[in-house]
Amino acid sequence: EKQDNSHQLLHAPAYARNLTETNTCGNDICSSVESASSCPADCMELELQASNIGKHGAPGTMFNLYSTRAVSIYSFDFYSGTPAQDQTVQVYTRAGKYSGFELDEDGWILVYDNESIDLLGGNIPTLLGDFDTSVTIPSGTFQSFFIWIPNNRVRYMKGSSEGALFTQDDKLQLYEGVGLTSKFSGSFNEHVHPPRVFRGVIRYDAVSLNQEGDPLSSGVQKTPRFSCLYNQRRVRVEIKTDKY
Repeated sequence: EKQDNSHQLLHAPAYARNLTETNTCGNDICSSVESASSCPADCMELELQASNIGKHGAPGTMFNLYSTRAVSIYSFDFYSGTPAQDQTVQVYTRAGKYSGFELDEDGWILVYDNESIDLLGGNIPTLLGDFDTSVTIPSGTFQSFFIWIPNNRVRYMKGSSEGALFTQDDKLQLYEGVGLTSKFSGSFNEHVHPPRVFRGVIRYDAVSLNQEGDPLSSGVQKTPRFSCLYNQRRVRVEIKTDKY
C-alpha cells in the first residue's frame, strides 16, 4: 500500500519545507537557494510595495531598508505633488541608518541624477527607471535612502513612529522615515519632519555575493551594475514649503 506522507511536510519546520524548492527555477518563488544569477525568472525585478496612500509631501523623503538576504536595489516608483515636465530627481544612499545624517552629507552617495523626469502627480506613479548605480544591501544590514525633488514634492503618508517597521516581504523591510524641506543644510526642527512613510514601490533583485561582497553577475541585466562612485557632485539647496 502506498503511504501518504503529505501531512509530514505540512507540519515540518520551514527550513525543511524550503528544501522542496531547491532548483525549482520558474515557479515565481525566489527561494533561499536561488538568486538573480542562478534564476533570473524568479529573483530579478522583485518589488516591495511601500505606502499606497498619502497626500502629504515635501521636496525630500528619507527612509531605512533592512535586508534579510542580499538584495540589489535598482529603482523606485513614487508619486509627486503635481504633474510637471523636465524635473530634477536625485536619489542618495548611505550605509546604515540615516539617523544623525538627515542634514549632513557625510557618507551619502548619489546613485541617481536625472534632470529631465516627467512627474505624473499624485494619482499616477512616476517610474524612474534603473538607477545610475544599483545599491547592494548584504543580508542582515540596514541601508538608508534619500529621494530629492527640488522643484516639486515626494508624496508620503504621515506615520505613527519614526523607525517603526511599516511593511516587509521575505527579503526586505521598510521602516518609517522623515520628510525633508532642505538638502544637507538647515535646522532639524525646521526642515526635518517625522514620522513619514514613503509612498511608492521599491524595486530590487535578490542576489548572491562573492567573497568580496559584490553581487555575482547575472546573464540577464537591465543595465550594468557599477560600484558607487566617490566623486558624485553634491549641491546644497534649501526649499521652504508649508505642504509637508
